[in-house]
Amino acid sequence: MVESMVDPVEYGALESIMDDVAQFLPDLFFATVILVIGFIVANIAYAIINRVLEDTNVDSYFVNQSHLELELSNLFAELAKWFVYFASFWIAADVLGVDALTDLLRELIDWIPSAILAVVILFAGYGIAVYTKDNIVGAETLYADLLGKLIFLSVILIALSTALEQAGVEATLMNNIILVLVASAGLAFAIAVGWGLKDVVHEEAKRYVENRDSDD
Repeated sequence: MVESMVDPVEYGALESIMDDVAQFLPDLFFATVILVIGFIVANIAYAIINRVLEDTNVDSYFVNQSHLELELSNLFAELAKWFVYFASFWIAADVLGVDALTDLLRELIDWIPSAILAVVILFAGYGIAVYTKDNIVGAETLYADLLGKLIFLSVILIALSTALEQAGVEATLMNNIILVLVASAGLAFAIAVGWGLKDVVHEEAKRYVENRDSDD
């Protein structure tokens, strides 16, 4: 009866729309459930990782070694939480059949572990650089302060280059900059040492000549 009261074309279009909605609603429900579960799991992962890292005193150790006020426990817990968020978004988008968003999120999820490792390399490099600098400067030897700063800069640049490569960023320019800076720093250090020791070398040469003359 209803079909006879409306245009067959319009009725067919309406029926097609209703069928699409009927098929979409279960997918939307499951996608919503996935997002809710993902939200819960992400926050649980955040709490567990944050608690474990806090119990290992990694924050205080990093601050003492690097002199950088940063809560690593919170940082890595946040990274883990957002990894779970993006994973749940990816699964939900796949359920809804949004291919473009699914592909984008898959690429992002594949990249996140590399980004996390790059962050670890940066912080590890910074900690090593600070530790090395403090030990060299603390030795209070000749040119210890200058040498400590040069080594600090070199380690930071190497860590930055390594982190960029790990994150998938082209680091050729950075590597060239590192080579130039290290070479320049080495030359500057050699000149500084040579200039600082010129009086010592002069005195040693003078003493050598005087001893040689006295032997003759």
